[in-house]
Amino acid sequence: MKPALHTPGASRNLESLNIEQRTSNKEQRTKNMYLIKVKDDFCAAHFLKWSDGSAEGVHGHNWKVEIVVECEKLDNAGIGIDYIFLYKHLHGLLDEKLDHKNLNYIEEFSDRNPTSENVAKWIFDEMSSCVKNKNPDAELKSVTVSETDQFCVTYIK
Repeated sequence: MKPALHTPGASRNLESLNIEQRTSNKEQRTKNMYLIKVKDDFCAAHFLKWSDGSAEGVHGHNWKVEIVVECEKLDNAGIGIDYIFLYKHLHGLLDEKLDHKNLNYIEEFSDRNPTSENVAKWIFDEMSSCVKNKNPDAELKSVTVSETDQFCVTYIK
């Protein structure tokens, strides 16, 4: 006679626990979300100062920026947040503050290294209130900044 691996009825209890847990996890994920993405770009130069005190040479990039806004609800027109609104604000910000500048010499980066990480966080901070003012139910979820097609960073709050 083989030893019992479990007591009768125990598998039913474990099975019901797993079903309850799966149901609970599913309930947590039942919010339908729309992720709205807008992309733009800008040209700018920068140089990085390394932690040992050295610095690299000035060089430029054709930076690419992608913002992602999360919306749970759509308006009467079936829109979470207008692409054009987001694009105009993102483009205006990039054009006015960063485009065709050396990032090391602009006020926004006077106290920090203009790394892709810092650029992404700065754009996130600048765009967050714009999104909330347009749609209080929308939330800026992330900003991705690419220096090249091979290298990018995403800031998520």
